[in-house]
Amino acid sequence: MKHERKQERQYLIDLQKYRSIVALAACIVTLGFSVGAITGSVVRYVRQGWSLAVLFRYFTTLSNILTALASSFIIPYAVSGIARKHFAYPKWLSMMHYSGTVCTTLTMCFSMTFILAVNPVLAIGGYNFFLHVICPTAVLVSYMMVESSQELTPKETVRCMIPFFAYSLVYMFMVIILEVWDDFYMFNSVLPFWLSLPLMWILGCVIAFAIRKVSSKLSSRRRSHMISLWRLELDSVEIKTEVFGLGRYNGLAGDRNDLNIPYDIILQLASRYAIDFRDLAEVYVRGLLDGAEEREAREKEKNAHPARHSEKTENSDKETSR
Repeated sequence: MKHERKQERQYLIDLQKYRSIVALAACIVTLGFSVGAITGSVVRYVRQGWSLAVLFRYFTTLSNILTALASSFIIPYAVSGIARKHFAYPKWLSMMHYSGTVCTTLTMCFSMTFILAVNPVLAIGGYNFFLHVICPTAVLVSYMMVESSQELTPKETVRCMIPFFAYSLVYMFMVIILEVWDDFYMFNSVLPFWLSLPLMWILGCVIAFAIRKVSSKLSSRRRSHMISLWRLELDSVEIKTEVFGLGRYNGLAGDRNDLNIPYDIILQLASRYAIDFRDLAEVYVRGLLDGAEEREAREKEKNAHPARHSEKTENSDKETSR
């Protein structure tokens, strides 16, 4: 019975490690598809003797670059989250990731509706099927799998659409006013630009808010499922013991210049088990400092007695892992 209760307490924290693993896998998939789309386009343009400058006029290319950058920035946080058993990344990065996903999804929706009706070859012909359908779908699914505690407000959602709004204005300027770009998206070919532009903005807003709503609902559902697995019969002493252990673990394993408090975990545990949040946070901080102090003592001993430290560290690591 005691062993089962210990496993139950450990499961409280291991669930957070699972979030990091899922985020890492999702971002690797997103990065792979985005880089693959960009690389494939570059190779095709070079083989056909086209200028690479033309490639970067396309919204599809720019969207994949934005998505690739966001995914590559999140990967280190996911790797760190696996070690710390807690996945968290900055709000600005969450907005960047969301913005890239909205842009690639908008490309897919526009290609499969407007462009497909006018020019099927341009929409899904040849390599464009990968660029306009396969890659955006993979990016969208991967984004939905990244577990984030960052809730975007409607205002922040609109701010995330700035890359799309900016590109549409630049496109109209280059196509309609300067006439130096071809109207490859047919904004002024089928419908006049003063009508197609607001229609595209409306479509973009619908897609952005739909992705935000679905992603928020999925995150809330996964979070509720995780909390439901935390059995109520665990008492406050057991919860505090586990939180102290998490703090000590992070103090031992984390970067001394980047020690942090997993606010969301502590808040959820405090709410689930009716424990004062400040009390639980103080327990975590005590464990964090205890681990950091022990790590510093180990390093000093290592510098003084390298051989003795190696044997002692090995035994201590085994005890910590248990």
